[in-house]
Order: sequence, then C-alpha cells, then structure tokens
Amino acid sequence: MKFLSDDTIIIPEFLTDPPSVTIFLFPFQEAVRSSNALSDLFDFSQISPVDFIEKMYPHILAVHKRYKVSNALQLTQSSVVPIVKYHLSLNLPLLVRVYAYTVSKIAYAEGILDEENAVSMAFTFADIMRESAKRYKKSGNADWKFKALSHGFEDFMTKFDLFSKENLPLIGEIYGNEWKLAVPY
Repeated sequence: MKFLSDDTIIIPEFLTDPPSVTIFLFPFQEAVRSSNALSDLFDFSQISPVDFIEKMYPHILAVHKRYKVSNALQLTQSSVVPIVKYHLSLNLPLLVRVYAYTVSKIAYAEGILDEENAVSMAFTFADIMRESAKRYKKSGNADWKFKALSHGFEDFMTKFDLFSKENLPLIGEIYGNEWKLAVPY
C-alpha cells in the first residue's frame, strides 16, 4: 500500500476486482432482472444451501471426472463447502453475483475478458444461460435448474475455451472463493 502526500491511499490491484469484472456484473444482473427464464433459473430461495450442494455436487464432480482430474473428489468438495459454511439461505442476487463473478474472473485470468468486451461477454453469458434454462425447464425434470445452471456454465466456459483439465482447479477455487466473498448477501 502506498501513501501519497495528501493521505490518498492506493490499494494494490490484487485487493480489488478488475474493472472488466465489475463491468461484466452489471449488464448480467440487468439481463437476469429483465428475463423470466433467467430469474427462474437463479432463484434458489426455496431450497437450503445443503440441498443446493447435494444437487450441484454430482454435476461438478462429473465434469472433473470427464476431464480426468486426478483429485476430482477433493476439488469438487472444496468448491462447494463454502456454500454451506458461509450461507444460511440462498437468493437470486447471491447466485447471480457468484456465477457472474466466477465466469468473469476466470475469463479475466485467462486474458479473454477486458474492459472493451465485458458488456458483450456478459450478454453472451446471459444468452447461453437463458437458452440452457429454457431447454432444461422444457424437459419437465424436477431438477431442471441444477442441470441448466451447470450446463449453461459449462457451455459458456467451453465457448471461450476456458475449460481444460489444467484449468479446472482454478475454476473450482474461484467458484468456492466467490461463495466466501458473497458473505453476507
């Protein structure tokens, strides 16, 4: 931390979110607010965090196994434990924040997200998640939200070549960390 003569504090960059990540969040939030499909998808207010991880865990583990990650169980566990450790309930703004920040921080870390493309990438994420929600809701499966959430997330990551065996530990770490950072929300 550096102090200037007028007592201005300059915070090192690693302590704040990059502007492109913050820019990404706002249009994505607006897309969710203006879409019934997205609002339905991200609203988990009727279930507990424990129920949420019980349903999401198999989806996350399946991705790790498909990519043949050697410590798949440990990585999956560490990505979902913060959900029950830090949250007594779930709500739409919380899920929107966690998922938007997770994908945008991964895209930023991989050099794909920048200030110029943050808005268009946010809308792309919204479009992919909306289509996933519509597809899985139409199936009539009681767990459609979990499938839509995990498959939409994976579709977005795949579109930008962000999914790989080497990248999965980073993805899990960022996902788990976003649940920690969203306290209280």
